[in-house]
Amino acid sequence: MEPEEKALEWSDKFVSGNKEIDNYHKEIINGVSELYKMCLDTTKYQGQISILVSKIETALIDHMDIEIYYMKKLNIDGYIEHENDHKLYLNKLESYKRHSMPPAVRAILICESARDYMSDHFFKFDLLDIPKINEKLKENNL
Repeated sequence: MEPEEKALEWSDKFVSGNKEIDNYHKEIINGVSELYKMCLDTTKYQGQISILVSKIETALIDHMDIEIYYMKKLNIDGYIEHENDHKLYLNKLESYKRHSMPPAVRAILICESARDYMSDHFFKFDLLDIPKINEKLKENNL
């Protein structure tokens, strides 16, 4: 399968109604799409690939932290399952850092993890839980 076929594109189906979290989701999806394109010519984009991989990792981690922070703070049911699913992805990211591999290989692994996160986790957890966060934020005037 060609990288273009694997890349996600940002669309309204990923809008959760929480602008802060949606911005992270959009950054992740757009970053993955761009990274797949760069991996078609790793020589040309060698320096940029590492920078973009780092941005995608940071966006993934920061947004996971924010989601769980809100869920715990606002006492939203299901945060343990949501957090446990995050841990699966965080463990993958951590393992990629521990192993020595060419930057292009690491980039593809990060792309696959981020793509899976947005294709799987988003629809199983975020689409259900972020509206609960939004409602509690409104109720508490936050």
